[in-house]
Amino acid sequence: MGCQTLYEAFECQATENSTAAGQAVGGGFGAFSLDDVDEAFALKDDKSGRRHGMRPLKYQERLVVKGLDLTITPLNAGRCLGGAIWNLKWQTDEILYSCDMNPLGELHLNKAQLADVKSKPALLITDATNWGRSLGASSARLRELKGLVLSTLGRGGSCLLPTDASGRCLELLLLLD
Repeated sequence: MGCQTLYEAFECQATENSTAAGQAVGGGFGAFSLDDVDEAFALKDDKSGRRHGMRPLKYQERLVVKGLDLTITPLNAGRCLGGAIWNLKWQTDEILYSCDMNPLGELHLNKAQLADVKSKPALLITDATNWGRSLGASSARLRELKGLVLSTLGRGGSCLLPTDASGRCLELLLLLD
């Protein structure tokens, strides 16, 4: 899912930047290329056979970084498949990096695993995307969305639900099944 997310991010940024600059698609984005994404997610080098790139971790699997006294543990973020809250422990300090999490759960995902953090982190890094927004009950929102989609389709209309392939798409498919 991470690879797909970066592919989509690249295409979105490349299209947006190219359109604004009047260039061909892909010509206005230079932070990384699709080859960079492929290389980062390749578990072994084709030529040498050695490991490189990203190392997949399962939720709650501890990775100890040798020589740094650093432990990294991913926890379920409840937002999209593979999304993680990162618990970083270095010497006596603990940092919790939890951007884009969902403490409520979804149709296809469990809620964020904040209860699995037993200590009090020295630092919490999070986002404020939905700060101050009252979203109401999740079940009511889902019923309303499904009702709107079905009534529109029942009248012969069309529905466009823009979403990324690795995030909300699976939730919408389950809802409309």
